[in-house]
Amino acid sequence: MWKAAQAVLRTPAIPLPLRRSMSTSALLFQKAATLTVTPTTGLADELLDIKVEGLRPRERVTLRASAVSYRGRLFHSLAHCEADGRGGLDLARDPAALGGDFTGVEPLGLLWSLTPVGSEDPCFNQMPRGVMKSPLKVEVKGPNIGVIGSGKGAELAFSMASFLPNIAAVVSINGCISNTTTALTCGRFILPGLPFNLDKISAMDSGVYDVKEALADPLDPAYRESRIPLEKANAHFLVIVGEDDRHWKSSVYADLAVKHLTEHGKTDFTLLSYPNAGHRIDAPYSPFFSVSLDPVLGVPVLGGGQLKAHAVAQIESWKKILEFLHLHLG
Repeated sequence: MWKAAQAVLRTPAIPLPLRRSMSTSALLFQKAATLTVTPTTGLADELLDIKVEGLRPRERVTLRASAVSYRGRLFHSLAHCEADGRGGLDLARDPAALGGDFTGVEPLGLLWSLTPVGSEDPCFNQMPRGVMKSPLKVEVKGPNIGVIGSGKGAELAFSMASFLPNIAAVVSINGCISNTTTALTCGRFILPGLPFNLDKISAMDSGVYDVKEALADPLDPAYRESRIPLEKANAHFLVIVGEDDRHWKSSVYADLAVKHLTEHGKTDFTLLSYPNAGHRIDAPYSPFFSVSLDPVLGVPVLGGGQLKAHAVAQIESWKKILEFLHLHLG
């Protein structure tokens, strides 16, 4: 989680009701100038009201945010802004049109534009791990269950819907239609892992690896047994795709999933596709990482995506996820 510095962000490991707290301090040249952020505590998808009062009319200022991740890594962001005719500044109203890490009216741009400082390692995202050591307590109402999975987790969400009862709603974020890497066992069912071809991994001069072409083709007859039997599922599906996912071919896998469901007479699915979004579509206003450490390969790999487009995908998809879960779980 985040700790200390000018902005503090605390976020659990998975996108269930997230909470965030933020404290701020500012160095302003005028004694009368004040920076306020409200609310001081709220849900992660709740907009913050960031305002500055007491500036000179049309004065140009720079707002900065800094944070330390749970791994101790320092992140920062900044926005160059201009006060209005009264000497006030409101990030929910006034565009950061003078430059910085984002432009336009972006109430929480200082959060989603946070990037590692200087030589800080950019290959690790800041989302906390260790959920098994510190379990999250969730209260699921009624007999039905909703599941959200991203990447490898999306495969598990698909598999749960295919093999387990009472799975009524599944959100798949940039997942594959086959079980990958290692075998998955559920009772008497065993799905072999779709392998990676290491010969198709390319290294960049930066030391980052491009693995998009490495995963074997799910439609290859040799790996038929790895396919997740979605036709067995009775769940509603929300399939979310980042079109610039560089981890693997999420758009292709999503199209195959939709085609497979349609061929089996199932229409209870929705596909959302976001241009220029990458692999890790996290909770809204989460900082963007185009590179991450792959837990299987143990090396930094490209995740893809562009900063602003990825931020939009995180914000908009979260709204759709909540609507979807409320609709099918009550």
